[in-house]
Amino acid sequence: MTIIAPSSVGLRLPEGWLELDPRADDLMVELRRAVRTVWDTELDDKRLVGLLTPLAVEVRRLAATEEIVLVGVYADVIPVEGGDPLMITAHAVLAISPPLGDARVACLELLGNPTAEATIAPVTLPAGDGVRDQGTTMISHPDWDEAVPAYHQRFCVPVPGVERLAVLTFLTPNLALRDAFTEVFDAIAETLTFYG
Repeated sequence: MTIIAPSSVGLRLPEGWLELDPRADDLMVELRRAVRTVWDTELDDKRLVGLLTPLAVEVRRLAATEEIVLVGVYADVIPVEGGDPLMITAHAVLAISPPLGDARVACLELLGNPTAEATIAPVTLPAGDGVRDQGTTMISHPDWDEAVPAYHQRFCVPVPGVERLAVLTFLTPNLALRDAFTEVFDAIAETLTFYG
């Protein structure tokens, strides 16, 4: 049986998420612009940059090895009486891997490499069978004094008819909201679709 490679891949982001152009020259500028359109209040720029930089660093890291198709960002501010507002951010990145020897084997290799910080398991999505890993990761940058912890989820699903993976990566620095974001990230992953 011949499998025809899809001509495109898509993902539906929930209401309240913003889609960014992954080809932007300066992703940090795009992130700030997008977040400021959501947040009507004047926020401390240093705090905003501190919250968004781990997201930008992770997107740049992914772009070095994969073809980024979509970048989605969620941002919200919750006022806290008598204190700084709670800033909530998360991002989703849909990318296509470079050609691999065998995409299914690459997915299975992820299953064989669990770490103490990540849980790796097979997953069945409407787009196909793949692998999901999730856990806490440390995001670092040469300009930072120390790495920043963040919760991540990553789904790897072979693209039908070609030796590539669709890699869907989620990240949030809001570790206390891990369970809530796990549900959101899983729901977004269910919308991953290959178009003929």
